[in-house]
Amino acid sequence: AAAAEWDAEFRADLESFLDAELIAACVASGIRERPPIEGAAYVAAVDPSGGGADAFTLAIAHADHDTDPPRVVLDCVRGWRTPNVETVVAEIADHLTRYGINEVIGDKYAGEWVPAAFRRHGITYEPAGWTRSAAYLELHPLIATGRAVLLDHAALQAELRALERAAPYAADGTPPTIRRGGTMTTRTRRRWRSSPPRRPHNSSPFDPAAIVSFA
Repeated sequence: AAAAEWDAEFRADLESFLDAELIAACVASGIRERPPIEGAAYVAAVDPSGGGADAFTLAIAHADHDTDPPRVVLDCVRGWRTPNVETVVAEIADHLTRYGINEVIGDKYAGEWVPAAFRRHGITYEPAGWTRSAAYLELHPLIATGRAVLLDHAALQAELRALERAAPYAADGTPPTIRRGGTMTTRTRRRWRSSPPRRPHNSSPFDPAAIVSFA
C-alpha cells in the first residue's frame, strides 16, 4: 500500500509535455523527407549512440522565412543501430553534403571520438550549448503555435507524445525537467527522483531533442 501511495505521488508530479493533437497538426502528411532546396540554409544535429538500445540519430532542418512568423521545417531524420561508428558518420556526412552542410551540432558527452570521426569527413562537430530539457522546452512553443513543420514519421511522433514534464517551473524560475516517459520500476523512479541520469538515452531511433537544436 505504501509503495502504491508513493508511486501515485510520483506520477502526480508528471504530466504530458506535448499534446498529441498539437503534434499531429504540425505533421506534413505523407512527407517523410524533403529534398534540398537551392538557396536554403540548412542546419543539422546528431545524437550519438550511447550503446545498448540507443541509436545514432540525425536531424536536418531549415527556417522558412516566407511565412509570418517564420517556421522551422524538418527536412530529414535518420537513425542507425550499429556499433560501427565510422560507417554511420560516413553516411551522415553524405547526407550533410547533399544539403550543403559542413557543421553539425551534438551533445558534449560524445567525447573526442565522435568529433574526430566527423573531422575525417570534413565536418565540424560543435557541442550543443544547452541541455536536453532546455531543447525540449524550446520545442514546446514551436509545436503549440504551429511554427514547427514535422515529417510524417511514426517513431518521431511517438517520441514527442511520450515526453513528460517532471514538475512545473519552480518559484525561483528554475525550469522543469523534461524527459521521455515510459514504464519504470519503483526503484528506477526513486533513483531518477533523487539523482536524474546524467545523460538519459532514448530507445527510439529518433530523438526529438535533436529537432530543436537549430531553433
